[in-house]
Amino acid sequence: MMTFVYIGSHLYVIQLFFRNRIGLADISFQQLPFKEPCVAASQDIITSAAVESIMERSSKVLSLVLLLTLSSAQAFRIPFWSTPSTDNEWTQSGLQSPRFCNGLSCPKFKISEITSEYVVRQYANMTFAGIVVEDRLPEPAETKGFKALFGYISGKNDEGIKIPMTVPVLTSYLPKEDGPPPKPESPKNFTVSFYLQPKIAADPPKPLNPKIKFINAPDSKVYVTTFGGYAPTPKVLHIAKHFIEALKEDDVEVSPDSGMLFLAVYDAPFKFFGRHNELWYIPKDQDADVSGLMSMPRA
Repeated sequence: MMTFVYIGSHLYVIQLFFRNRIGLADISFQQLPFKEPCVAASQDIITSAAVESIMERSSKVLSLVLLLTLSSAQAFRIPFWSTPSTDNEWTQSGLQSPRFCNGLSCPKFKISEITSEYVVRQYANMTFAGIVVEDRLPEPAETKGFKALFGYISGKNDEGIKIPMTVPVLTSYLPKEDGPPPKPESPKNFTVSFYLQPKIAADPPKPLNPKIKFINAPDSKVYVTTFGGYAPTPKVLHIAKHFIEALKEDDVEVSPDSGMLFLAVYDAPFKFFGRHNELWYIPKDQDADVSGLMSMPRA
């Protein structure tokens, strides 16, 4: 109840500010310079001084709205730069996924080790639909790969069926010690993958796009670190650098020959708060066929 009162008071203040301080409520469309397309009514033209006054007052409104938004976030203990969920393990019943899966199907795991910098998860029987995209930077590759895979689950398959959306969406990153982005003149191959829930993975419909392949990983050991907010490339590479350093301090071999880094995204772009992202490091020295995620053949 207090939450609604708190929000309502903010909306009321904004309404008063609009009506009493700025006076925008008194400005009708007839006072704008264009009554009809491309025809100016000289007697109704707003002077430049009036326009500047309106713009100045509008700026004050935007500042007030931002201030109230930030104060609301503080009151509700919602960080403006969101942090990830800490629900890092399935419940004992195995029937409820972690909160960061947002109610969507996601692969089951158990945690075998926890450190201050990362956790070690044990995944069982993961299947992905993946596509290799060539681009200079990860973000445009993610967009292209996501579009192709979303087309597949939206019905672009031999059965014409829709497949439920799952999380996470994985994008491969080459593990480099210094953490720089790929050079613009040097295109890279990025693998973008959708997780397939078991009932679909048992007999998945064939993609109409021949570049989309299926990858099976029966049992996988995955090193995971989490972070909140959005995941632009510079931020991901900065976090990856510290992640790799932490792994090496614990004598985990990290190199392009020993494993692969993946960005795991769990949230839609329009989710602004409480976002949850992960970096996965999957070593190659295991029986799981996760190498397919790292070296898928190009069609």
